[in-house]
Amino acid sequence: MVNNSYGINKAVFTFRRDKLQRLFYMFLIEPLLLKAKNSVTRRVLRLKPKRLLEVGCGTCLQSLKIAQSGIKVIGVDISDKMFPSAPGIPEELTIEVADGTNLPFPDDSFDITLISLALHEMAPEKRLPIIKELIRTLRPGGAVLMLDYDTGIKSSSGLASWLIKAIEWLAGKEHHANFRNFLWNGGVPGLLAMLGYRVSRRFPVLNGMAAIFEVTI
Repeated sequence: MVNNSYGINKAVFTFRRDKLQRLFYMFLIEPLLLKAKNSVTRRVLRLKPKRLLEVGCGTCLQSLKIAQSGIKVIGVDISDKMFPSAPGIPEELTIEVADGTNLPFPDDSFDITLISLALHEMAPEKRLPIIKELIRTLRPGGAVLMLDYDTGIKSSSGLASWLIKAIEWLAGKEHHANFRNFLWNGGVPGLLAMLGYRVSRRFPVLNGMAAIFEVTI
């Protein structure tokens, strides 16, 4: 008989670690981002979509807020470790594991596609493919919304700037390197320019250290 207690113990440890990571984000990080995410929700409601896709949904707090307004939302992430438990998910929200660089949805599937504070933390080579997928799955006349840090944070010496920089540094060497690369290469406007697009509207959040970048396709 094979003793698989090591595999069971490892699975239990992984489960507990993931739960603790979600609790850390929900109680320490998400409260700092609440106003920004409320601003995203208000912008979504003004655009009156029927279907919305959020890529890199993480804890799904943004997707939940939008779905609670009665909009059909699909949230996807590369991992399910931060997803909420089933009892807390409204029927308007569907959560799936999917790679944002190769989404399992047809062209023109959504009225709004959204990514929230994820581009800055990912490897540089993944950013353009993800934006291309946000655009591909968007119906003509729809809007891509991207909430992320603005490049003005580089030279700012305010409290909000230092707090964000500290959080990004504490997140680890690779995470911090991706954050710096994102800013030094022009942030969201710089990425869009590489694809031949430009920001249609910009709504500052987090004391001007970030913005909701809207692109109408």
